[in-house]
Amino acid sequence: MASVSRTLERIKEDLQPFLSNESIIVAAHEVGHEWRERILGPVQTVHHFILQILFCNTAMTHLRHVGDPAVRAWSYCRARKRLPGELLEKLLTRSSQAMQPVNPPSEPLWCGHRTYAVDGSSAIAPDTPDAQKEFGQPTACKEGCGFPVPKLLGLFDAFSGLVLSMLCFPLYTHEQSKVWMLHPLLKAGDLLLGDRGFCSFVHLAMLFSRRVYGLFRMHQKQIVDFRPHRKHRRKYSKGKKSKGAKEKRLPRSQFVRRLGKHDQVVRWFKDAISRPKWMVYALVYNLVHAVMLRAAQRQGVAPQRISFIDPLRCLLGAEPGAELPDLLVNPHRTDTNPGW
Repeated sequence: MASVSRTLERIKEDLQPFLSNESIIVAAHEVGHEWRERILGPVQTVHHFILQILFCNTAMTHLRHVGDPAVRAWSYCRARKRLPGELLEKLLTRSSQAMQPVNPPSEPLWCGHRTYAVDGSSAIAPDTPDAQKEFGQPTACKEGCGFPVPKLLGLFDAFSGLVLSMLCFPLYTHEQSKVWMLHPLLKAGDLLLGDRGFCSFVHLAMLFSRRVYGLFRMHQKQIVDFRPHRKHRRKYSKGKKSKGAKEKRLPRSQFVRRLGKHDQVVRWFKDAISRPKWMVYALVYNLVHAVMLRAAQRQGVAPQRISFIDPLRCLLGAEPGAELPDLLVNPHRTDTNPGW
């Protein structure tokens, strides 16, 4: 038991180069998190959280036997609930950057490209009304049964295997509608790998705009033909019914040149439905947040304290070229929980 009791201190020691106490405090301030100095502040809570997961996700009631005996289960539970999700996301990004090998045995490139992988998965969340509303659960579950299931989308470094970023959203959300949120972590010349769920004209076009390469398995609905100089479906074909049915059996891509037996260069045409609704909404969302960021800098507050609806109204009523007024700053939210 003595060796187990020292585990927490060892974890703290191992974490310091990548996730120091100071970095946790700085990140907490950056996301606007406020707390009182007590046994379970942000640093201590993060350390106990890591300890709990390392011990095979041990129960909170057992955590006091492998960590600090002074920490009670209900106190730790409430401390975990106080940690903002934005804080954990920021810590993940910064720690993964610090964990990258400083002097790797060879340059971590594949054919001259930094290589990353994107993939989706799912998890289970506590069965609370808020979690049910936020994530939903499989439709096959009977009412009152099962747990909420968040959808996860992660970006991985193919060289080190590290998770660079992790997104979480409702269960029935397609990965393609969220993968663009990971694109800012990529640089020109990078290569992104993924399964067929990420293969579409829209996604490849978005990567191309950043000069990022994409390598994905072709979607099962796409017709692939490696015959040289084969025919292809015409753009926006609206011929007669019989002719249209015949063209539907042809590949949508145009043959350009052959590189090998099963290797070719093709030209992929944009079709009439390659502008999904989520991309229109994402552009507007980012525009509003750009206004919020400028206002936060001008007004000297954290961006998350700027009201979202206020810049939206200003954009709708602003004259061209006019400077936007100061935006509404939301007050700090206080926790009325007596244990805080």
